[in-house]
Amino acid sequence: MSKMNLHKYITALALKRPKDTVLVEADEQGKVRREITYSQLKDSIERVGTWLKKQELNEGDAIALAMPNSVETLLLSWTAWSMGIITVPLDVKGDTKAVHDYKLQAAKVKLVVTKDVLSLDNLPNAEEQDWKQDDTHHALTLFTSGTTAKPKGAVLSLANLVANAQDIKDWFKITALDRFMVVLPLHHINSTSFCMATLLAGASIAVVPKYSNSLFWKQAASVQATFTSIV
Repeated sequence: MSKMNLHKYITALALKRPKDTVLVEADEQGKVRREITYSQLKDSIERVGTWLKKQELNEGDAIALAMPNSVETLLLSWTAWSMGIITVPLDVKGDTKAVHDYKLQAAKVKLVVTKDVLSLDNLPNAEEQDWKQDDTHHALTLFTSGTTAKPKGAVLSLANLVANAQDIKDWFKITALDRFMVVLPLHHINSTSFCMATLLAGASIAVVPKYSNSLFWKQAASVQATFTSIV
């Protein structure tokens, strides 16, 4: 999958399987609140792309994601990567203000996006967009935990993310019949990679707000009985 055009790939999935579910968002109890089909995914990404363009962002600019696990977090990440915009996920629960500010400065962030700022319910209509034709560009800056020094930003290209996801898909034999429930925060590379692997397989992703020992199996049973993996 070298030289991958992510927007073109999603468009192909939307044409092939328009009514199949790609994203499921559930509440803390596991009750499904929203489902998004592959056709709706394409439309949503193009509308998010228009929203990003209206923020006067250009290729190579960085945006910080100060968001909990949500459908919007994934849509914003995939859209930004399709446009050559860099995402910088933040640990909104664990970071102190000093660490938060340090990451923003180190990554040269131009816009901080919160769940209140971006919602599927208030996106603009899609306009013409210049999508990246390959995957060689910087897509993600992921900071380390900073246990021994200040957090260090790992620079990952879209090609890095796709190669890792492709290997995960092949190793776990993920197919379009599978569903992956993501419970790790999406500022982790593990959850990010598994979500991309699931997308590459044309499968579906279930997003719950956070991990819960007491509610885990209830959440899992609610979104689907069979899972690719749980990370």
